Amino acid sequence: MTALIGRLQDRGLVLREKDSNDARKHYVVLTEKGVQSAQIVMERLNNKIGKVSESLDDLEQLQLRKTLKKIEERLKPFKT
Repeated sequence: MTALIGRLQDRGLVLREKDSNDARKHYVVLTEKGVQSAQIVMERLNNKIGKVSESLDDLEQLQLRKTLKKIEERLKPFKT
């Protein structure tokens, strides 16, 4: 994990910030470049999901939407 964060930091996508109350803790924060990159990735992902879902029947599309909604809900605690 440390190596991955280091590579992201080297590319200017994230910054490591120390917790002001606990020196053992660090936070990883997206830079402006990181936010822009994440937005591009999300747009591409949404386009691909849209193309895949076009080939699904109505029931499969409903199941996909339900599954994606569950994933979105479970990711909410990680948003800042």
